Amino acid sequence: MDVTADLFASSEIIFSVWGFLSIAIIGVTITIISLIIQSIIYTLANKKKRLRDPKLEETDQKQCKVESCENIILLQNTVEKIIYANNELFNLRNTLLLKQMNYIEEKLSIIRNDDVTIYKNFLKSFVHIYDYDITGSDAYKSYLNIVYLIYNELKLKYKTSCLENHFLDRSELNWIEYKESKITYFITSMNEDLEMSYTSNLVIPLDDLLKFYKENFRNKLSEYLDSIFEGCKEVSAYVEKEISALQGNLKDYKQTVANINKPFKNILEQESEEDIMEELLKLKI
Repeated sequence: MDVTADLFASSEIIFSVWGFLSIAIIGVTITIISLIIQSIIYTLANKKKRLRDPKLEETDQKQCKVESCENIILLQNTVEKIIYANNELFNLRNTLLLKQMNYIEEKLSIIRNDDVTIYKNFLKSFVHIYDYDITGSDAYKSYLNIVYLIYNELKLKYKTSCLENHFLDRSELNWIEYKESKITYFITSMNEDLEMSYTSNLVIPLDDLLKFYKENFRNKLSEYLDSIFEGCKEVSAYVEKEISALQGNLKDYKQTVANINKPFKNILEQESEEDIMEELLKLKI
């Protein structure tokens, strides 16, 4: 169900992006056509004036062409920036979880290696056999399999927390309480998974192993898990900052497009030919 939901969510994002791009392309086309029409209308509106003063004809034509071309180029460049910014927004939002999970996997691999090292040293001291091959023993190999399962489950629990992704919405006190609650839950779940997966060929009795871990690894594990939450929060903060900056740029780009289109909006709101001509004469782009 989660996978299906993620797929639907992803498809909705993609459709919304393509929907925006389609609207943007249509808008650009309409505006460019409007600019061309404006150039033609502007030329016709000043036809009598140019006939009265032929010297102005060539200057007016050049000025009209320059202004229209400049605005078309500005519009095209601005819309390209809008499309690029929206693509960047899509990528940031779509890759936030991926960035967090990469960070989590990197940190969990360090903890997992420490966990295995602690077990290996304890097994060596527990057996009291000088030439005992620790890494080749069934106990060590079985524990590696168990550890893989335990930390894979832990990674999924972190993923759930990241999908909720309310790290930045919490107050400082609430954030501390949230982490403590999650870490306690994670460690309890890890112990339960170990108990369910533990077999007699691991040599060390389960009670002895849990006691040893509590005395030698529990505090270190808690610190590791806490640092992972902090790292995920930092990733969220970085992405949110980038999104905010892009949204600010988008606002400016859209205002630029609105300013280019504003004269045409005023013209379209007029009803009489005289009013349209008056707006055309006031047109300054």
